[in-house]
Amino acid sequence: MCPGMPNASPGTPATCASRSRAQASSAGIDHPRAPGQKPNKHLPSLLIEDAKMAPRHKPQLRAVHERELARGNKNRATLAVARKLVAYLLAADKSDQLFEPKGAGAKPSVVGMPRS
Repeated sequence: MCPGMPNASPGTPATCASRSRAQASSAGIDHPRAPGQKPNKHLPSLLIEDAKMAPRHKPQLRAVHERELARGNKNRATLAVARKLVAYLLAADKSDQLFEPKGAGAKPSVVGMPRS
């Protein structure tokens, strides 16, 4: 039953609209979402654009791209670079330190983040 609707059937979307707005669904499983929180539609496209450009400028990401390109196709290589970029972002967020490039010509890194 939908809350606040005693006579409504449990599965009708029109009567349960208030419930479905506060939940996200993935693989048929509903996950609660905070009210007013929506996913950013532009973030995935920006991440893929950056993943396509990054191997041209960063030797570390170029190595990841070339390794995955040898194993599969261009899309797989781009996704591997995108995953690596997300790992860098999460490491910077987790360490609560600012991103600072080290010296002129050196590879930029997150202060205190070990290089892999």
